Amino acid sequence: MSDVNTAAAAAPAPAAPVTAPAAPAVPPVPVLPHGVRLYEAMWVVDANTGREDFNKCIAGIKEIVEKGGGSWINADKWEERKLAYPIKKKKRALYIINHFSAPTESIVKIERNARLYDLTDSLGLTEIVMDLEDEFEGSMSDEAVGTIQTVGQLIDYVRTNFHAPREKDKAGQ
Repeated sequence: MSDVNTAAAAAPAPAAPVTAPAAPAVPPVPVLPHGVRLYEAMWVVDANTGREDFNKCIAGIKEIVEKGGGSWINADKWEERKLAYPIKKKKRALYIINHFSAPTESIVKIERNARLYDLTDSLGLTEIVMDLEDEFEGSMSDEAVGTIQTVGQLIDYVRTNFHAPREKDKAGQ
C-alpha cells in the first residue's frame, strides 16, 4: 500500500488552463458622419526620396489628403521593393500605406491633387533641371534645386542664373 500512496503523492497537480496570448490592441473604428468613409491608400514613392526624407514624404501625403477634404488617420512605411517595370527610369520604390476618412465626393479631388502634386516622385524636378542644364549649358547646385518650390521660383532662377538657350543644330532638329 505504501507504493500506491507514494505514486499518488508524486503525481503532478492538474495543470492550469492554457490561455491564448492577448491580441494586439486594435484602435476602434471611428464613428463617421453620413457620407464620410474610411479609405486605405497605397502610395508609391521614389525609394531614394523616401530614404532621404521619409517625414517630408509623409507631410506631403498628409497635405494632399487634407487639401482634398480628407481627415488624416495614419501612415506607415510598408516596404521598399523592386518595381515590376521601371517608372520614370527608376526600378525601386518605397510603398507607404495610408488611412484617412473623407466624404465620398472628396476622393476625386484627392486623386487629382496627388497627380498634380507629384510628391511621390522628385524625379520630375530632377528631369526638368537636367533638361534646363542641357538647354542652357549651365548647372544648378543641389542647394538651389532644394529651395525651388514653385514654377515661378524656377523661372526666376533660370532668368537670373542662365544665359540664353543654345542654338539647336539644324541637322539634329
